[in-house]
Amino acid sequence: ADFDMAREEILRSGSNAQSIEVNDLEIAGDAARVISRARRAESEEKQANGNYSILATDLRQPDEIRLRVRSLDNGREFLASFKDQTLDRSQIRLLQDAEWSRGPVYLSINARLLRGQITAATVISVTQQPLA
Repeated sequence: ADFDMAREEILRSGSNAQSIEVNDLEIAGDAARVISRARRAESEEKQANGNYSILATDLRQPDEIRLRVRSLDNGREFLASFKDQTLDRSQIRLLQDAEWSRGPVYLSINARLLRGQITAATVISVTQQPLA
């Protein structure tokens, strides 16, 4: 919110100028007026539940596990994370088995999308789900 306010203030204050130069980038006054009126894209919350392959696991963070997953429905790949204590041991075993066997696993995922791309994803639950 602070960034948005600062950006708008800078662009509005220069909109009467012929041009604005910031870090070797020159913006014409007309362009600054248009930019200052444009709304910033907002992300949306979506469910990305489905059958996935686990491509890789990142254990570098002590309190968070990050997974690179691929949707078996549409081929989309992205990072999804969870805190170790949010899933029970049986669900973690299902994830391990799916990664080691390269088999499918059903993930319930809360995702944040921005311009059609998943920018953040959290695994909520894991279920063994045979493909139909």
